[in-house]
Amino acid sequence: MKKLFVLLGVLVLAPLFFMSQQSSPNNLNGFTADPGSFEILNRFQGKNNVLKVDRSKTNWFITSYPLGQYRGKQIAIEFSVDVWVEGSGNMLMWSLNDPPNNPMLSNNNPMVSMLESAAPDQWHNMRGRAIVTPAQSYTVLFLSNWGHPNNKIFYIANPTVRITENLSLTPDLSLPSLKDIYANDFLIGNIIDWNGMYNSGRYLDLLKHHYNILTTSAQLEARSIAPLNKGGVYRFTDTDNTINHFIRNNFQVLGHPLVFHAEQTPVWMTEGSREEVI
Repeated sequence: MKKLFVLLGVLVLAPLFFMSQQSSPNNLNGFTADPGSFEILNRFQGKNNVLKVDRSKTNWFITSYPLGQYRGKQIAIEFSVDVWVEGSGNMLMWSLNDPPNNPMLSNNNPMVSMLESAAPDQWHNMRGRAIVTPAQSYTVLFLSNWGHPNNKIFYIANPTVRITENLSLTPDLSLPSLKDIYANDFLIGNIIDWNGMYNSGRYLDLLKHHYNILTTSAQLEARSIAPLNKGGVYRFTDTDNTINHFIRNNFQVLGHPLVFHAEQTPVWMTEGSREEVI
């Protein structure tokens, strides 16, 4: 009878043990990708525990790291990741964004690290540091590509992230002003969205100390102002508020291209004759 119980125990527990050994982790040190788009390899090109991502099966991000647990807190992020691109390479970017919105259609998409030309079939170390206050429970640090075909395979190895909380940052306004140093040479500018952070306080003080010309990253693009469909209503309110705030704080304003590229331009602006579009 004792042998029978032992045999039954083995028969019951063995499949569970086998399943636990075969199940794949759903992230690599917190980095993951869209379900069904990735797997974690034991070893690839000299590195252990590698996240393999099929770009053709992802929505936008190649891989991402969640920051929603820090929502409303000012944090410093420091990270380092090795990236391998299979086949021809091009630009790779680490940015911060609030999915599931398309990052290209977001006003809150600061870039943290960029590799302008990622040579194919070799490891590239990408690292960066940023200070941010996550606005949403689903804010992430994410890797995206530019100029790569969407059927590319990407490999991620040795990802590390260090988060520092409870920052108390004050700009040092005793430093020489960039706009004053180059006053006789050229204007000094920056690209921001007037989203409340810069209305007053230390951020505005820092901008006014160093810069004398500003432009927006998204609010002057056609898709932010023009109707999404032909014959619709133009939307100037947010842009007017932003530009007026720039002017009230003695900044010059630099415009944005009317037609940028496909994701920033309503479809109707690229269809029909020249006269129809105008």
